[in-house]
Amino acid sequence: MDDDPDYFARIKSLAHARKLTITGITAYYNEGRYGEEPRQNEQSSHIAPVAELNALADFGTNAIPLMLYSPLLSIDVKSVLESRTSKGKQK
Repeated sequence: MDDDPDYFARIKSLAHARKLTITGITAYYNEGRYGEEPRQNEQSSHIAPVAELNALADFGTNAIPLMLYSPLLSIDVKSVLESRTSKGKQK
């Protein structure tokens, strides 16, 4: 997320798609909480499942393939949304 400052703007642009077709889902387990930087030389006490979604966004005149990464646990979703909200308030 931090590597792409327009990430959420690009995600919001998907709202203009007429159809979003999920073409594949791959589940992974990551060490640590979703969205948190791992600490060097320190083992995490958490394992969090994440999903890689392959999809096709159809905008009517064109369609684009895309790949989305999403946390699967509600606690991780809440954490990502809260961190995004608090970053916006700091600016």
